[in-house]
Amino acid sequence: MEKRKMIYVIIGIFVILLLAIIIVFLFGKSDSKENEIPNNSVLLQYGDNIADITYKTLSGDKDTLMSESGYSIVFYIDPYCGSCLQSFVLAEQMNDILEESVDIKIVWKQEPSKDIIRKIGIDKEKQFVLDNIEIANPYPTYFITDNKGNIVFIVDELDKLSKKVVALDCLKNDEIIELANKYFLKKTQKDSVKPTLIYFAMDGCKDCAAAEELLDSKSAQKYYDIVTVYTENSYGEKEFVDVGKLFVEIYGINWYPSFVIIKDGTYQFIGESSVRELEDFLFDVN
Repeated sequence: MEKRKMIYVIIGIFVILLLAIIIVFLFGKSDSKENEIPNNSVLLQYGDNIADITYKTLSGDKDTLMSESGYSIVFYIDPYCGSCLQSFVLAEQMNDILEESVDIKIVWKQEPSKDIIRKIGIDKEKQFVLDNIEIANPYPTYFITDNKGNIVFIVDELDKLSKKVVALDCLKNDEIIELANKYFLKKTQKDSVKPTLIYFAMDGCKDCAAAEELLDSKSAQKYYDIVTVYTENSYGEKEFVDVGKLFVEIYGINWYPSFVIIKDGTYQFIGESSVRELEDFLFDVN
C-alpha cells in the first residue's frame, strides 16, 4: 500500500513538472514572437546607414534620404500620433532657421493627409514615406545622419535633439544666433523700421509678470516689434512656444524673463535683471 502511494506521488510530481515545462515553452515562444522584428521591418541603430532603406517622396518617386551636403535631421513620426504633434513645430522651426546648413527631413510612418502636409510648413520634397518596409523604432524617433547617411545620433526626446543639433560642428555659435535672429525678423512686419524685441517668457512666472507690467506701462509696442516666445509647457495654449527648447539652446537662456533686441543688424541679449535694469536696457536704446 505504501509502495503504491509512493508511485502515485512520483507520477503526480512528474505530471506537474511536465505541464510546467509545456507551459513555459508555449509562453516563452509566444513572448519571443512578440519581440521578433517582422521580415519587412528594420530596427535602425547608431552606425547604421539610413540610406540602406528605400523611401518614397509624397509624389511617389523613390529616394534614399542621402544628403551629400552635410548633416541631416530625420524626424520619424506618425501624422496621427498625439505625442508627435510637438515634433511638427520643432521640425518647422529647425527647417526655417537651419536650412542653409542642415537638411531637415520627415519620414512619415504612414501617408499624411493633404491638410497635415499643408500645415506642417515644410516642402513636400522633404517629406517621405516608407517603400514596402517598416521602421521598427518607436515613434517619434529622431535621427541625425552624416553626409554618407550614417546615423550618428538617435533620440526620442525633443530637448535632447535640440541640444545636439545646436552643438553640431557645422554650426558656429555666432552663425546660428544670426540665423535665429533672421528667423524672428521674418516674424515681424517687413516694412517696419522699429527694432525687434524677442521676449522669452514663462507662464505663471512672477518676474515675467513684473516685466510685462513694465512693457505695458512704457507702451513698448511704440518702440519695438515684439515677438513673445513661451516655454514648452505652454504648448497648445500660446501662439509661439519654444518646443524642444531650441531657442534656449541657441541663445543660452537660463532665466525668465530674457530678451533679445535686434537693431541695425546687431543684437543684444538681456538675461537675469531687475525691473530697473530692464527699464534701462529696453528703453535707453532708441
